[in-house]
Amino acid sequence: LCDTWKPDGTPANSSFRQESIEVMEKCAHEDPWYGFEQEYTLFRTDRFPKWPLGFPDGGFPLPQGPYYCSVGGDVCFGR
Repeated sequence: LCDTWKPDGTPANSSFRQESIEVMEKCAHEDPWYGFEQEYTLFRTDRFPKWPLGFPDGGFPLPQGPYYCSVGGDVCFGR
């Protein structure tokens, strides 16, 4: 994970890391926990066009449903 900053040296509008550091420092005596959710897509590189890992060849997966958040070994790709 990385910080994102504007050219003027202030945190980017979509980055709340600096704000969360300030909150964590203020309540450090409470021993807080913090979690990040990071989403990413892995692509196959053995063919053209490159295609997301787990997508059917030349097609698209079903709408989000049972595979959302990779629940189940038959829908979890690339781990």
